[in-house]
Amino acid sequence: MQQGDAGSPPSYENPTKDEIYIMSYTSGTTGDAKGVKMSHDNVLSNARCAESRLTIHPGDSVISYLPYTHSFE
Repeated sequence: MQQGDAGSPPSYENPTKDEIYIMSYTSGTTGDAKGVKMSHDNVLSNARCAESRLTIHPGDSVISYLPYTHSFE
């Protein structure tokens, strides 16, 4: 088998709104560091909220920057 010739692509299942999308960790600046489970629905609702307050056009790019202390997510 040559590199890149993997046969059929893996199957894909759409996630449900309640499945965990990411574990986000705080830096602990106000106490112990904490991990928060964020669902697909939560991430999408945040994006919809931002979209209603920003002028975003198809093809635009957004960069989310967090300082190193917040980058453990």
